[in-house]
Amino acid sequence: MRTIKKVLPDPIGVYAILDTSFLAKEAVPSVASMMASAGVRVFQVRAKTLSARDFFGIVKKTKDVLPEECILLANDRADVALCAECDGVHLGQEDIGVEAGRLVLGAEKVIGISTHSLEELEMANNEPCDYIAFGPIFPTKTKVVSASPHGLEGLRKALMIAKKPVVAIGGIEVANIRDLRRLGVSGVAMIGALLRAEDIFDAARRAVRAFLPPE
Repeated sequence: MRTIKKVLPDPIGVYAILDTSFLAKEAVPSVASMMASAGVRVFQVRAKTLSARDFFGIVKKTKDVLPEECILLANDRADVALCAECDGVHLGQEDIGVEAGRLVLGAEKVIGISTHSLEELEMANNEPCDYIAFGPIFPTKTKVVSASPHGLEGLRKALMIAKKPVVAIGGIEVANIRDLRRLGVSGVAMIGALLRAEDIFDAARRAVRAFLPPE
């Protein structure tokens, strides 16, 4: 197994969540490869309804097709991340916790955590995580959370207190990426805007370009 820590891009940029609620599980590796060709470098595989065996298989196949420079994270399951030799795990508020994730994965793997309030973000500041996802920023139908959308003002407050790179999530579209980038986010997590696009490659390429600083 790889022991050298993969370093997240700085900034993280477009963070593609490959969710099997919106994408056939068999298509995940090929879609990930397509997005990597469009310039995406950070990926998360999310499969809430699959068995651990099926989830492991998808994560492993996706890892095998991605270029070496890409980062692949498993959603929720530190054990799957370890066994599939991917680059880390993304944890939610109801998962095992960052410190427990470190016990499973060690210091070499990337760990991110979801936060939905400023209080949760402040707590995450003190966790041994590599980045903090904060949201929802805008209304979204791709994930059910109890928190109301924070909007740009709420995100601005979060960025003022964050001590780790922040990935904005929730209702992110190509059209609002530049506004988020100007506020200082390190990354933008995207699901529906990519997976529901008629041309996924084109949507990913436009998102990557939108995140670039103006010339």
